Amino acid sequence: MAPSNSNIRRCLVTGATGNQGSAVINALISSNATIPIQILALTRNVDSPQAKALAAKSDSVTVIKGDLSDCDAIFAQCGGPVQSVFSVQVNVFGSPQKNQEEVLLAKSLIDVAISNKVEHFVQASGDRGGPERSEWDATGVPHFATKFQIEKYLQEKATAAEMTWTVLRPVTFMENYTPDFHGRGFAAMWHGLGNKPLQFVAAKDIGIFAARAIQSPEDPRFRNKAVSIAGDELTQDEACKVFQKVYGTKMPMIFPFVGNIVQWKIPEVKAMFEWFKEMGYSANIDECKKFNEGMLDFEAWLKQESGFKGWF
Repeated sequence: MAPSNSNIRRCLVTGATGNQGSAVINALISSNATIPIQILALTRNVDSPQAKALAAKSDSVTVIKGDLSDCDAIFAQCGGPVQSVFSVQVNVFGSPQKNQEEVLLAKSLIDVAISNKVEHFVQASGDRGGPERSEWDATGVPHFATKFQIEKYLQEKATAAEMTWTVLRPVTFMENYTPDFHGRGFAAMWHGLGNKPLQFVAAKDIGIFAARAIQSPEDPRFRNKAVSIAGDELTQDEACKVFQKVYGTKMPMIFPFVGNIVQWKIPEVKAMFEWFKEMGYSANIDECKKFNEGMLDFEAWLKQESGFKGWF
């Protein structure tokens, strides 16, 4: 644990071993913050290889055990006041009841953060058709609608409590495209969009945006603002050409009819891809690149971050 110091600010990062949480931690560690930040990395299993790897990254990282079903217990382990929180919940598919579990966990964390006088709250959400449309359109995709509910609850409760907030609205993660069956299935369903492009963002870049919001909560770009984040926009055919360029081989994917079966078996996935085709994300990529000049496009992500490195 980092030494006790009144100048050190504590930041609780939920989902610390997941794509977004770990990206936030990496960005905080690599930044040149003027005020030291003690990172409280929340995980349900402190003995997992991922948790141990986090703890070994930096003296500024303290791994704490906890579950969002008991947020009071989480804050009791934090060792002092917590100035900021990065909140992310896992998408839960299957039923309205499971979708609402995500909402209830997020609301509980917001409530307990307020009762513990957290100054700034960063919530991971998702774009729903651009900055303006995302403010009012929950969409018919259940796990998009849960994000909408969480956003509105945060805005209402934080405003009343004078806790500042930032909502980050990433588009589809580039990390969805993996060498395994899941990733190849995603590619097949993406192919089904035809000429309709899909926006993507790398988890690394979400982490950079989140770290800036945590370090500079009074920045007008983040203070009580929602930010849509994307690094590239392309069709699956365009992505195939990029993949061929980078790896010299065709982009792996399962047969498209298998993707159709997946959508038939999981209606929420079908609803999401229908929304991609009919509406789609609308983050301002140029604005994102102005803020983060190193924003990864699909080609850069394949070369630097993807699970395909060393695969062929």
